[in-house]
Amino acid sequence: MGNLSLLMVLAFLVGYGYVGYRVRSTQELATDRAAQTVERTAIKLLAASAVNRALGILTLNSTHRSDVTGNIFGGSFRVRIFDPTTDATLGPTQVRLICSVQLRNRRDTTMVLLQFPSFSRFSYMSNTEGNIWFATGDTIRGPIHSNDYFRMSGRPAFMDEVSSALWYTTTEPYRKYDAATNPYFGGPTNFGAPNIPMPSNLDPQRAAAQSNGIVFTNSTLYIQFNANGTYQTRTSTSGAWTLRTRPNNGVIFVGPTSGTSTSYNVYVSGVVSGQWTLAVQGNIYITDNIVYNNNPQTNPSSTDMLGLVARMNCIVTNNVAGGNRTIHAHIMTMNTSATSVTSNFYVDTYNTILSGTLTVFGGITQARRGAVAQMGSPGTGYLKNYIYDNRLREFSPPSYPLTTVLQQLYYWE
Repeated sequence: MGNLSLLMVLAFLVGYGYVGYRVRSTQELATDRAAQTVERTAIKLLAASAVNRALGILTLNSTHRSDVTGNIFGGSFRVRIFDPTTDATLGPTQVRLICSVQLRNRRDTTMVLLQFPSFSRFSYMSNTEGNIWFATGDTIRGPIHSNDYFRMSGRPAFMDEVSSALWYTTTEPYRKYDAATNPYFGGPTNFGAPNIPMPSNLDPQRAAAQSNGIVFTNSTLYIQFNANGTYQTRTSTSGAWTLRTRPNNGVIFVGPTSGTSTSYNVYVSGVVSGQWTLAVQGNIYITDNIVYNNNPQTNPSSTDMLGLVARMNCIVTNNVAGGNRTIHAHIMTMNTSATSVTSNFYVDTYNTILSGTLTVFGGITQARRGAVAQMGSPGTGYLKNYIYDNRLREFSPPSYPLTTVLQQLYYWE
């Protein structure tokens, strides 16, 4: 009996010790796992903070390419910045960040691919709206942005995302013409979005034209695009046309070979075949329809694309009563000094002739919004039918101006 009791006590002690061991092992394992989870989380936060620091530097200076290093959260980091000059696998507008971090004995690497989007990604963009209104009958498709307040009257329709750098009030995030104003928003709105600075010159486009395009220094030039991929020029309304072939990179620059003079005027129309950018150190006058030879609206495989970039203004001319105008292009104007509605992109008869519908297939970016119509009964100018070219979400005309606001394509860790 005594031996049996002793054996029972020993068995109990062994069992208790085993259970205690298992409990301690489980506790230690849980503690280790918790510590590892905390450390993994900390190193991810370290990497995210390092990337954010590099992005902050790039936001202030988009040309910064030196390594970004530092210490934070008890760890260290190094962010290397690559562009197409140092990484041939990158696209012409892309930037890659490679972030290496160390926290005690743990190391981690994060990669971020960014791009500087072209201004052509906007169906409509302005830096200053002025006293011009979107009104009933206006239909805008594609993403739009303004660094100013939007002004609305009646029920204009916005079929895609709408953003503004300003917020008026929590109940009225845009300026209403009257209490009956009730715009239709078919996509998300973001009032209070980041400001997107406009470029101040055409230096990149001039450099592209000098490198592999063509430069014209004529103060007045007429350009007509031809459906066979050529174009023709003349220097006066009565002069003879000169037939020309498309330059290698599709970039035409009209202006001085150096300097900032803006006394250049180009009159353009025609049928566009191929990919082109016409950049003018002055004004562009659209004298007739400009259409793609292969219309992407009916043939999605079309590669025809045109960018019109004016250092000053782009003016729609030769308008007639009741007549329509069609423009296939993305248009950008940079006249930041303008204070009038007859500046940047505008119709020269907006307040004198009641025309039909102005259809822009592509988009419009302008420093200050110009006038296309004037409200009234029946009013004057054109109704706006702005149709976004969805190809511009991923592609842009050659050497088109780029924003300095980086867009993230992917984040890998």
